[in-house]
Amino acid sequence: MYMITVTVQVKNSSGHYLTVPHVPEAIQVNIGGIMQRWTADQYIAPLHKVVVPDDDSQNEARLSIPLFVHPDTDTLVECVDGSNKYPPILARDDYNARCAKTYY
Repeated sequence: MYMITVTVQVKNSSGHYLTVPHVPEAIQVNIGGIMQRWTADQYIAPLHKVVVPDDDSQNEARLSIPLFVHPDTDTLVECVDGSNKYPPILARDDYNARCAKTYY
């Protein structure tokens, strides 16, 4: 069986993509924008991409299983620290706005 080795890169605040290091037996978690909003930027949802290296520098295969979790559509998402950094929004409205931005 032939496997293509891929890696994940995240965009830092300077606009550069950095490679996420492979840590054996570890699980990489990338939170989404709604969690960033909920935590008032305590946790950041970075722009990220999956790339195939040009060389053989990474010869260990990674298993990628995307799993997307979202609150119930009627959940009111408010900053948990009480800061109101982001205005309250229903999870459904946040989801619809993100889909519209991405797909339309």
